[in-house]
Amino acid sequence: ALPLFEAAARAAPGAERQAWLAETYRRLGRPDDAATAARRALELDAFDPFGHEVLANLYNPLYSGWEHVSAETTWVHARAAVACDPTHASAWLVVWLQAMLRGERAEEDRALGELATRRFFTPAALAFGRWLLSSAPPHAVLLTNGDMDTYPLHVLQASEGLRRDVEIV
Repeated sequence: ALPLFEAAARAAPGAERQAWLAETYRRLGRPDDAATAARRALELDAFDPFGHEVLANLYNPLYSGWEHVSAETTWVHARAAVACDPTHASAWLVVWLQAMLRGERAEEDRALGELATRRFFTPAALAFGRWLLSSAPPHAVLLTNGDMDTYPLHVLQASEGLRRDVEIV
């Protein structure tokens, strides 16, 4: 996909294409190129939420081995992404994770609510989460394995108040 994104970005260098090019570089482990392309996207459109989200993920110490990681810069870009476009659901996921790390409970709840409102998770993922939570004994600890069997549970607890007595690990 990289040659196609590079060609598309050269042919019509809009912010969205630059942001997708940046995300491609980021996922390929080319953080300096990713940062350059994301910053170019923001030069073209300072309110491009995806450009901010790519930078948030690039700077995120949880996900990135880049030498310039910074939790504070991650937070700034994650919040900028949702400020630019509150409907940009994947940026709310970054906000939620960072708010958890920062101990900002109100911001955690807001982000989880936005993930529910924006229907970030599929109905199947939420149905599975409802089943897991409803079948757990009182005050259970659910050990989960990955993002898609963990995050929907948190969304359900925050947005529907479902089984707040269950701890998700």
